[in-house]
Amino acid sequence: MHADPDGDGVSRQVLLSKYAGRERYWAFALEALNALRQSAPARTPAITETPDSLELAGEGGTLAIPAPDTTQRTLWINYAGPDGTFPRVSFAQLLEDPGAADALRGKIVLLGVTAQGTGDRLFTPFFSASGMPGIEIHAKDRKST
Repeated sequence: MHADPDGDGVSRQVLLSKYAGRERYWAFALEALNALRQSAPARTPAITETPDSLELAGEGGTLAIPAPDTTQRTLWINYAGPDGTFPRVSFAQLLEDPGAADALRGKIVLLGVTAQGTGDRLFTPFFSASGMPGIEIHAKDRKST
């Protein structure tokens, strides 16, 4: 994810695409959504670009994400709540209690660092002195979709 905080230091938008040289990288959340929508085993991970949106084909039809190329494919972040809104299961928990994996069954699982001091925390409209982990910014409450 690449977030450019606003002038006040708060992250409100995310770039859905970023270039490094000639190589394009899609945002982690966009890649996760694209993978979720694909039917196994015939996965077609292509993301189609139009001037006004990014389109993801998949089960249930095409999903158009409004991200115009005139805005460099930025998207407003739809925060579900403050830091800690989503359940967290640590690797240590899984090693100590394999049954803890039951809480993850049937869910999309994003792996990332949440510890303070890792440099991957951003200030959000749900301000907290320590910021929100980047991995949690990628998460979205599926109940609201």
